[in-house]
Amino acid sequence: MNTLAAHPLTIGYIAPNIVEGNGHSLWLGIKEASQAQGIRLVTFAGIELQYPKPFYQQANQVYELVDRQRLNGLIVWSSSLASFIGYEDLRIFASITNHCRW
Repeated sequence: MNTLAAHPLTIGYIAPNIVEGNGHSLWLGIKEASQAQGIRLVTFAGIELQYPKPFYQQANQVYELVDRQRLNGLIVWSSSLASFIGYEDLRIFASITNHCRW
């Protein structure tokens, strides 16, 4: 029995933007590569952490849905996600939300 076919891999992608510009191009590349390899892709698209306009920060509730128990891997567009915070705050975000190991 081919266990890979029976249980395809699932990866997550965390990004603040997949609609326009670099965010869209990057997401399309990840999506196409995933499809070509038979890997399921779950995209968690919010906005930059600590975005200066509070209303938009509500979009980041989607990051709380990331569950390492249901994903085989995780891609994080950290340079864009951390536009308004530093590396140390990004590490705290990852450890609190249990998104990835640092």
